[in-house]
Amino acid sequence: MESVVEIASRNELGLHTSWKIAPSNWDSPLKTTPLVKIDGAILTVKQSGLYFIYAQVHYLDEHSTNAYEVFINTEPFLRCITSAFSETSFPKANTCYTAAATQLREGDKLFLRDIEPLRYSVLQPSKTFFGLIRMAPIADFS
Repeated sequence: MESVVEIASRNELGLHTSWKIAPSNWDSPLKTTPLVKIDGAILTVKQSGLYFIYAQVHYLDEHSTNAYEVFINTEPFLRCITSAFSETSFPKANTCYTAAATQLREGDKLFLRDIEPLRYSVLQPSKTFFGLIRMAPIADFS
């Protein structure tokens, strides 16, 4: 039996970089082109469309307030802030989830960055995740 170890990572630059494509139970027997390319912290859109973007970070940190932003290219698109006040400096567990739909173009780059660096977050797929789902193809939009 394999044991699962909860890993907390401190993001020195505030960038979350541990992303990987999750296996999907929806996979069609037809071969499809991946919708994103992952390169470290950056998710690059490979097909234009209307996308649902979602992110969650599970903080395990001594700070009372933790927050992150999801960027599209160089602009912040989503922000999530969570607070847990305590008179002690012991680590506090907090989960922050945010999501929205928007149009993305082929080549758009998305990344998730903590607003303040040096925060600890739990790196388990059920606790910290970032992704997008294409809801509809859009050939060309303004």
